[in-house]
Amino acid sequence: MLTNRTNLPYVILCSGLLALASLAGGCQTDDSDLERPYGGQGDEDGATVSMVLHCSDEVKNAKGTEIISSAEEHGFGNEVAINKARVYFYDSKTKLFFMQKDLEDIKYNPAYSSDTYDISYVSSTFKIRKGTYDIFVIANMDTETLPDRVSRESDFLNTIDTKTYNAGLITTLPTKGLVMSNRADSRLGVEIYDSEAHREISIDLERAVAKMSFGQDKTEYHLIHDGVSYATVNITNFKVVNAPRQYYIFRHVARLTSFTKPDHFTLEDNFGELTDDTYLIDPLFFSKDKEVSDKTAFSDYYEGWYGNKAEDEHASMPTPPSKAVFYLLENAMYDDCQKKAYVTGVLMKGAITPTMVYCYNPITGQVEINGNQEQWTDRLYFHDFKFFDSVKSLNTITGLTLDESKDGTYTDAELSTYKVKQIVRNLGVYESKYSYWIKYNDNADDDMSGHMEHAIVRNNYYKLTLKDITGIGPSQVVVDESATDVEPNKYIDE
Repeated sequence: MLTNRTNLPYVILCSGLLALASLAGGCQTDDSDLERPYGGQGDEDGATVSMVLHCSDEVKNAKGTEIISSAEEHGFGNEVAINKARVYFYDSKTKLFFMQKDLEDIKYNPAYSSDTYDISYVSSTFKIRKGTYDIFVIANMDTETLPDRVSRESDFLNTIDTKTYNAGLITTLPTKGLVMSNRADSRLGVEIYDSEAHREISIDLERAVAKMSFGQDKTEYHLIHDGVSYATVNITNFKVVNAPRQYYIFRHVARLTSFTKPDHFTLEDNFGELTDDTYLIDPLFFSKDKEVSDKTAFSDYYEGWYGNKAEDEHASMPTPPSKAVFYLLENAMYDDCQKKAYVTGVLMKGAITPTMVYCYNPITGQVEINGNQEQWTDRLYFHDFKFFDSVKSLNTITGLTLDESKDGTYTDAELSTYKVKQIVRNLGVYESKYSYWIKYNDNADDDMSGHMEHAIVRNNYYKLTLKDITGIGPSQVVVDESATDVEPNKYIDE
């Protein structure tokens, strides 16, 4: 069983309510001369403003009914750290660039927190002319990557970051903090007047990544039929597949009735909440068609693309209670395009130890039960909860009529027509492969993927725990460049 996706409202993907002392005394950003308004207009006589940046440290379960202090689990302080930020002002009427400002002397200030779980930072003051602005903030991004004086608001909001998380699978939390931005539709039409002595502008930030933890409850799983154990399984290694390398800095959503890209994205329709009838849109969403047409694009876009699966890239499985922790970029597909080539998942290697094997004895001409592993062949066949050392043994005991001349060359697909599986010894252990395709929603239908069923969404915490193994998996994971649907998470109790 692998459970579960935890919904994290707003900044919510974080795992730890930090001790306040560890956040106090924030960090001054690099000096910048970018505070001058577009077109060279002066702002010396304008209003004095400062930015109050909020990021939430609350965690809710999938139904939104329970609040958990995530510090109790992990306490990763840098998930709520804001070390530097740039604020952008666009004219609300013309949608043209007005000014940008690298915020200075950003400091943690608990006095601005709205409740126990909020983490708030306050910047030093700066000047801005009277006007009505759409305001956007990007935090913790390297200066050379940040959008710079983009003339049109629409172009700015559609900026794709291809550099910050180019590794795809982020295994180490950056000390500078995770990239954050506000919902693009959250601070529109903000009026600022010259007469204001000091205006504090509050911004709610959300992380650009999702968080995933992966582990297991135990190290050995017993496969039992009719009260009798026929094998044990140890999950030894795992690998995350289809981890995107690019993302929109500001979350994109769309309400679609067909697999057709909108002519353009609008603030009113495409930058708000992700609802039950909208899709998350990532940079390659509209290239993820049913046919997996552009294989080169996917190979470049995804770290660990399923079509380029490499056996030697698996990591060691964590020993309970330890968990592996990753950060992932958003990944979503149209409903009928949820394919193995796109969906983010976890591949696992299991070491199978049969309780006994039916072996053919050439001296007696009989098939005998043999518990001596040293006498077992390197390939075993599995049928009706029993293991066999050869096709001949299998046929003799079960009455099946497999071609004995093909012993050792049968594929998993060919054997499946006889309801037979195989396990092959590798480096001294018999291996079976398992997979788990990560879910955002669950429609409880094994035959068809539901709306946004398989997706990675920013600010969500995917807590995956392997609870049990219920059967023997395939002997290998076939490299899949085809438009194969994601199958149910078989042999894993969920």
